[in-house]
Amino acid sequence: MVLGIRPTVDFAFKKTFGDPNNRLALISLLNAILEHPSPIADVTIENPFNYQDFHDDKLSILDIKATDVAGSVFNIEMQLSVTAGLVKRLVFYGCELFVGQLAQGQDYTNLNPAYSICILDALLWDGNVAGHHRFQLVDTKNARILENTLEIHLLELPRYTLTEEELASATPVERWIFLLRHAQNYNVGQLRRLFPEVAFQQAIQSIQTIALKTEDKQM
Repeated sequence: MVLGIRPTVDFAFKKTFGDPNNRLALISLLNAILEHPSPIADVTIENPFNYQDFHDDKLSILDIKATDVAGSVFNIEMQLSVTAGLVKRLVFYGCELFVGQLAQGQDYTNLNPAYSICILDALLWDGNVAGHHRFQLVDTKNARILENTLEIHLLELPRYTLTEEELASATPVERWIFLLRHAQNYNVGQLRRLFPEVAFQQAIQSIQTIALKTEDKQM
């Protein structure tokens, strides 16, 4: 039987990647998106998954916040549609994430890189462009980047049209996006064969739990 649970629904997304027990899944997703020369080794998830996030406030914008061992901070948001002011909101969230590291009186040298990531299950821009957009603070005349400050990443899921047959040669981010877009159409055994890596297995287990657990499925 197919799982029937869409990982892009915010309850499922947050339970899959916002649960400290699924830390490897979150680390793998972050590394796939950011593609840093030195991969993230570990993260601390700052807002553990809580049912109460969903019971009373169905209009809340739910996200995942984490910090890695080097002090970099991350915010990941799953967005199902293009809302008014989305681009400005992403910039606002990114700036808030960056400046929110400092308490009053602290030195600016204490600021660590901040990464705001939006995974969008819709198209924001027209045209045949790449699905992954990486924004940095750049001097456009001299191509100088203000390194280790703020980055904003936007992934438009519909631009990724990978087939199951192409998974074996796909990049890590393409593999994660395939799982996010298509997991509901597979059963657990099929997914485990397609994605044998431990991080993917954590995510698959979480999706399976939602499908089997009454309260999770109702949420």
